[in-house]
Amino acid sequence: MFERYLILWNLLPDGDPITTPAARLLPVTQGGEPAMLKISHEEDERFGAVLMEWWDGEGAARVLARDNEALLLERATGSASLAEMARSGRDDEACRILSATAARLHAPQAETVS
Repeated sequence: MFERYLILWNLLPDGDPITTPAARLLPVTQGGEPAMLKISHEEDERFGAVLMEWWDGEGAARVLARDNEALLLERATGSASLAEMARSGRDDEACRILSATAARLHAPQAETVS
């Protein structure tokens, strides 16, 4: 399933595959940089890919490459976790991060989604 894109986008596997109800994901590297390869056959996921590309990394992972069923995204690294922040009594901090992210995603843009 992933092989075509590993070759096409010059990717190296960098972890175990992840399966969700909507997609299969594979941690990869491209040119030494961490990324995530996501493959889905669901229509809603394809619309989401267009939206993520439009956001261009403002509040969401940057799209590095895309085709009809696959998406290559920049991959978050590090150990920070909003869920862990909330569980450890830092829920105000987690909420501030979520609110700032939502504000970036919903900020006015010069272009519309096409």
